Amino acid sequence: MKYLISYYYFRMYKYYSSGGNLPQFSTLTTITVFFLFNILTLFTLVFDIFLNKNIILPTRETHGYFWPLIPICPLLLLLYYYLNVRGYHFRIMEQFENETKKTKKQSTFLTIAYFVLSIVFFVVILYLRQIIRKH
Repeated sequence: MKYLISYYYFRMYKYYSSGGNLPQFSTLTTITVFFLFNILTLFTLVFDIFLNKNIILPTRETHGYFWPLIPICPLLLLLYYYLNVRGYHFRIMEQFENETKKTKKQSTFLTIAYFVLSIVFFVVILYLRQIIRKH
């Protein structure tokens, strides 16, 4: 799993550094959003589906626009610390810089699969939650 996340970071960093400003910030933001999808999927799976507990999130009237910041900010800070302060950014770049065509194909497939499956599982879990709540 660590290999997949490292490669995902490498690919996203290469993508954003090819023409954008602040490639590391864009990469960290993208990874954080997908980590958030994964965390919310697991959270919904455990509490809403397995434990049958209705989790009530804040609404617009009660500062509901800000609740996503609760997990996003710590995730961004944790990833920033891990990559920059501890120096893993350069280790990841060195690890994948000289990859072969075969390795690049396999790893790209895994990265795309992670991207697509994260979104699909998130949507499926939300759909299952709606079905359960209607009953």
